[in-house]
Amino acid sequence: MIMRAVLISLLVSGISHAAPARPVEIQSIQIVPSEVRIGTHPEITGSIKVHEIKTPNEILEINVIVAVVRPDHVMKSWTWKNVRMRAGDTRTFTVPKEYEIKSTGTYKVDFNVYSTDMRPLHRLSKNFVVVDAKQPPVKTAVPEEALAGAGVAPSK
Repeated sequence: MIMRAVLISLLVSGISHAAPARPVEIQSIQIVPSEVRIGTHPEITGSIKVHEIKTPNEILEINVIVAVVRPDHVMKSWTWKNVRMRAGDTRTFTVPKEYEIKSTGTYKVDFNVYSTDMRPLHRLSKNFVVVDAKQPPVKTAVPEEALAGAGVAPSK
């Protein structure tokens, strides 16, 4: 009976504590335009913000990996290593136009932030569409998607 009371006490105390906030967040991914023709590239930028860090004026070092995945699942990625940021800092990363846009379909952009020892801190994805130049473009809004398991729920 005493063991059951101790176990229930431990479970209840664990439930009452909220999960710690992540120190860094990918605030948004902007893809302009969200629909392009074969052979043209959209402007892709992602904004990353550092929230609280344990001590004031502490510098947080992160690694940022961005990948563009084509409809045929071929991927091109870029890495920014040892990016140094302080609490409250926001930094924008622009994806170079060094990938092929040669087929129609949905392309996926993944922004990933890791600690310097490669522990995942946050992840966000967004899509854009490539259409055939012979077809007129159709305006589409593509929502951002925070991925489950990245430790941070999407903000509302």
